Amino acid sequence: DQWHNLCSRLHNYPGATCGALGPASTDECPMWFKKLWDAEVIWLRNNLAKSIADWQIVVTHFPPEHGTETWKSLTEEFGVDLMMTAHRHIQEVHGQNDKNNMLRPTTYVVTGGGGGITSEGPPQADGQDDQYGFMDMTLSKHELMITAISHGGQIRSTTCVLQRHKGGEMAELSGTSLCQGIPFGTQPLVSKPIFT
Repeated sequence: DQWHNLCSRLHNYPGATCGALGPASTDECPMWFKKLWDAEVIWLRNNLAKSIADWQIVVTHFPPEHGTETWKSLTEEFGVDLMMTAHRHIQEVHGQNDKNNMLRPTTYVVTGGGGGITSEGPPQADGQDDQYGFMDMTLSKHELMITAISHGGQIRSTTCVLQRHKGGEMAELSGTSLCQGIPFGTQPLVSKPIFT
């Protein structure tokens, strides 16, 4: 991300260092972060391989547009159900059937709407936007429901996620879906906005 380049000479004074725990110079900086990324991928792969949890949920800062091929490999091999990310100050839900979801059938969300002084666009006074807000999640044995709620208390979307198995197979849903009877997608304004 060129606008957040910690290793750039543009953003650091000559001779800059991160001290004993980080890169010794701006020249060493890109390789230092590459080694850190590689070590963290090994750590994650090892822990996903050992996991016996019903749900595989990965939480990381950057959305999967960064390291896409690595994320595709990990989510497919280990049947990752959900990837929770941030970085962008916006609310996004990329469901299992979303044609723009590069990890499908793994769902990923961008939950960067919780703070910061910037957003990807101007927030609306009535909350009918995805700039700030939060995600509410409900888990059952085989299904996960994600409700995106805006800063104005508006339900922006409801998405249900079926559980995956290692190797990518989807679990069968037995019983009633958490989303049964709940409209999907952005909901119309039905209550007075919280903020005016």
